[in-house]
Amino acid sequence: MTSNLPVSLKIIAPTRQDGVPSVKAGQRISIQLKRKGQAKSNVKVDNGIVYIIDPFGRMVSKVPFHFGKTNTGEFSVPLTANLLSGFYTIVVALQETRIKAAIDKYPYRGPPDDHYVMGCFRFEGGHPPIVVHRVNYSATVKNITRARISNVRVIIAAPPSLPPRQTVLDIQFSPKDGQQQNDTIGNQWIRFHQASLAVGEAFTCGYTALIRNRALRYNIPPETRNSAFPSNIVKFTQPENFIESHHHLIKDLARDIAKDHSTPIQFAQAAMRAVTKKMRYVRQEYERGAAYAIEKQVGDCTEYAALFAALCRANKIPARLEAGYAYNGQSWERHAWSEIWIRGQWIPVDPTWHGAMGLLGVTNRHIPLIIGNWMDTRVRQEFKVSWYSDTVAIDGKKGERSEPKIETGWKVKRVVGVPESVPARLREAPAELEVNAPDAVPRGSTLPLKVSLIPKPSSAHPLDQMVMTATVSDGLMDQVVAIEPFAPRLDSPVNIWMNLPMPNGAPKVTLNLRLWADQKPTSTVWQKTIGLI
Repeated sequence: MTSNLPVSLKIIAPTRQDGVPSVKAGQRISIQLKRKGQAKSNVKVDNGIVYIIDPFGRMVSKVPFHFGKTNTGEFSVPLTANLLSGFYTIVVALQETRIKAAIDKYPYRGPPDDHYVMGCFRFEGGHPPIVVHRVNYSATVKNITRARISNVRVIIAAPPSLPPRQTVLDIQFSPKDGQQQNDTIGNQWIRFHQASLAVGEAFTCGYTALIRNRALRYNIPPETRNSAFPSNIVKFTQPENFIESHHHLIKDLARDIAKDHSTPIQFAQAAMRAVTKKMRYVRQEYERGAAYAIEKQVGDCTEYAALFAALCRANKIPARLEAGYAYNGQSWERHAWSEIWIRGQWIPVDPTWHGAMGLLGVTNRHIPLIIGNWMDTRVRQEFKVSWYSDTVAIDGKKGERSEPKIETGWKVKRVVGVPESVPARLREAPAELEVNAPDAVPRGSTLPLKVSLIPKPSSAHPLDQMVMTATVSDGLMDQVVAIEPFAPRLDSPVNIWMNLPMPNGAPKVTLNLRLWADQKPTSTVWQKTIGLI
């Protein structure tokens, strides 16, 4: 990025690809800063902070710097394989305060006005943008009343398939007679029934789901405009309880944002930043919604998501809510985010965690559970229970009774993918790839691909598990379209067949194949650009 600020940035990496500095896991990226001398700027250049931002807009490193009496500064940052592969951004923020105050008071929330310099580099060999999770959910209804209850009905929300970002590979009910149903929005519901419960008796039900989650980042051109909406989408442009897009303060803020951001993409990204700047994160005991958020300017992820959705609806951009589980970097937690309807598809966005960068997309550690406004309407909550009890006489008072005790629990565990901590160096794969791919295929077609793995003579130890991943990039979105596990054989070639879906709109795609051994990335990779006709 061109800047008239009196500081220059230079990124030094082991290699360059297409003019972009490139570094692999286990290597270091070096950052050089140079003070160019006095310029026409009233910004102090003695102090500052260097942020390293991953492909999903998350800060992975923050390093303060101070020029002192010198005009140059250089430091290096190691990159390990537990980071996400892709393009990383370096932001050099020039602070007008002292370093200590800047570190304490100003966590990274996007470039501060015009007082910054930016650069980027490519990181290879990190963890793949696809993982598999196992979700366990259980609910227990215990009859603590003074009489038998009957016709106990329990309804539980199960994770839905939302390709390409979430696919349910398998789901098992407990008890096995649970009935699965879906609604018009796409939610999946499991219904359980217990004929009766005696006093003190309990009924436990639930499910175990195996889910594949993909990390997606959308790079949609800002000039993109929405076409006419389908009839089932129009309702997501209207106000409703807790998403009060007709509120005068929300309408005023949406109007101010739209003055300088006319297209849906520009507006959505600006609205995310506006929510981040206006809101102060404070956990709420109850769901409050958008009107509360704009009036009080506090809230948790629910209020962030609701206010963002309301701003979009006020500008006639379809928006709705999602709720589920997300990994905050230390543990799994309940979380809420949003979706916007752009160019014929629902695009997930997280105003709470990614709002400062205006990032379109989610990580592979967002697991949707409920689509829509769970604060209102019939998808009110993920769990519902009903029962019937005859009117009885208790202590001489007719009709007096208590309610059964209800408890729920959930747990998310990653079962496939790269562990949280893996060796920094890329493991040398015991095989090479031979791929015969065409130069061009029809748009929207399925590309049958045969991959041959040729063993290397130097390999002497068998591997427990190997995986081949195929990633397609069409210029707007990167997504893993296939993941194939196989049993390795070191004495003869192994053939893998994959059917890869091609997008409809792009003129070409870049196909990447990556080999994983024992759930760790290897140095074996294959890439080709394929035209779409």
